[in-house]
Amino acid sequence: MDYLEKYNLSKDDILDIKESLNDDILSIFLLEDDKVISILDYFYSLGVVNIKEFILMKSTLFYENLDYIRERIEKSTIPKFELLIKENPGYLDFVGL
Repeated sequence: MDYLEKYNLSKDDILDIKESLNDDILSIFLLEDDKVISILDYFYSLGVVNIKEFILMKSTLFYENLDYIRERIEKSTIPKFELLIKENPGYLDFVGL
């Protein structure tokens, strides 16, 4: 999971994440790194910079594929939705993520 260093996460942050994720999600992070990177890159491009908090709050998001995530966000009718998720990833609940 060293690829998470790209998002300014320290070794300790990565260890915290590993210890916090359930086994199913951890296996996604270990075996499907391309999928995880594409999802994290997308949210990083939206302005989400606290990646550790994002992963810990919305770890189940990594069960989904990027196209589905993008579609849910783009079809949101909530004003300034991208700004809201940047401040609090919990707002993703409002679009079924």
